[in-house]
Amino acid sequence: MANQWEMLRTRAAAARGGRRESSAASSVRIVQAIDQCVASLRLYGAHHAMTAAAVSTSRATISGELRAAEVEVSVAGDILLTDGRPVPTRVAAVNKLLKRCHERDIGSIVFCRGFDDREFAALVGILTADPSDIKELGGPAVALSARGAERIRIMDDPGEEEEEEPEDGEDARRLYDLALRTVEESMEQARLGTLRSVGGVRTAARLLMGAILRDTSALLALTTIQRYDIYTFAHSVNVGILSLCLGAELGMTGQMLEMLGVGALLHDIGKTTVPKEILLKPAELSAEEFESIRAHPEEGARMLQKIPAIGAIPPLMAYEHHMTLDGGGYPERAPGYKISEPAQVVCVVDRYDAMTSVRPYRNAFPPDKALQHMSALAGQETDRRVTLALVGMLGIYPVGCCVRLNTNEIAVVVKRGIGDVRRPCVAVILDPDGARLTDSVEIDLGDPQIDGTHERRIVVGTVDAPTKGIDAAEILAQARAS
Repeated sequence: MANQWEMLRTRAAAARGGRRESSAASSVRIVQAIDQCVASLRLYGAHHAMTAAAVSTSRATISGELRAAEVEVSVAGDILLTDGRPVPTRVAAVNKLLKRCHERDIGSIVFCRGFDDREFAALVGILTADPSDIKELGGPAVALSARGAERIRIMDDPGEEEEEEPEDGEDARRLYDLALRTVEESMEQARLGTLRSVGGVRTAARLLMGAILRDTSALLALTTIQRYDIYTFAHSVNVGILSLCLGAELGMTGQMLEMLGVGALLHDIGKTTVPKEILLKPAELSAEEFESIRAHPEEGARMLQKIPAIGAIPPLMAYEHHMTLDGGGYPERAPGYKISEPAQVVCVVDRYDAMTSVRPYRNAFPPDKALQHMSALAGQETDRRVTLALVGMLGIYPVGCCVRLNTNEIAVVVKRGIGDVRRPCVAVILDPDGARLTDSVEIDLGDPQIDGTHERRIVVGTVDAPTKGIDAAEILAQARAS
């Protein structure tokens, strides 16, 4: 068993390194192979022997260029990229593929290891079909999926509509709910033994990545505000969002960040094998019940390893996310075992979100207390750099957190403090006597010049927003609109 997971670690390392080894020449060969096949189909038609030969040859060429589990060809304006690296535009095939992608609203094409001639022919059919026909079918991604391609994926290009961002955090809430539904569906499929693809989870991870680049605070706030029952899968979505934000903070980009998101959203998939009565038991678990819980990392890794083209990183994250640096946690492993970097991120985030969520056997920790506790363990049970990066990213009082000030006013944190993490920007909601203000008052607690008539305000503790009749999401929306 130990050898199995060591092989998984080796594959994960190869996946990370393989992407760095991609060259401009390899990118050009991939694009030219697509172009040659498109030209053959247009010249001879879909059912001619010459077209079939071109499909086979081009598919073999692209397969030979895969340095990892998959390669992505994406569009960014007038630039074509493979795995985030620009392809030289002096090559005629590059500009022709760009034009075809723009005409059909294709944002990216992902080739997964093992794709066959039939799947590649389906892609070429999309690239040569009339753009209006593709639109009627529901877009290129739907059209390709309808043709039975599983190991080639298309991401639609939302075009100009993406620039019209919904107001008041609607975009973040929409993506949160989408991720919630996607994780729930995937886990239900895993429970039934019918999970065959994580394409929906991968799409959710990419959409979340884009939202994080636009406005990190909106999604981070939802991880603080949204508190559902454990079986609505909000914990997995919170861990996914927090991991993506933290991964970006640590310098992860592109495919590595995407794989972190996929692995984080599915890190607890092994819990689908644990009876619900054990997961929800409001008392101490028996030794037998605890062993059932302890088995979920290995069960989750096994499930994910069976998914075609998922790569090695998400299964490894599922396997390692309950390990600690000091050798504790579970599953047991040999002395000197090194936890992978993506799993280190999820270890930290999983612990934080679990502490700040209501569990069947205890109440939630306030965010500030949870972060203080985790800071004390940094370098012992969790990676110090990753843990302190989480604290720096969230601040002691995360966005969306309800706090009490030294003036006895109640406020909601609306922005992370600049410099001093103990002094965020807040919107005061209740006055010192507990009366609701007609209009909230936004104050930067880190600015010494904000108020010359009162003592300087500081946060003295956190407050449970619902008990005060405060809708933190509404306050945040008002703050963004002002």
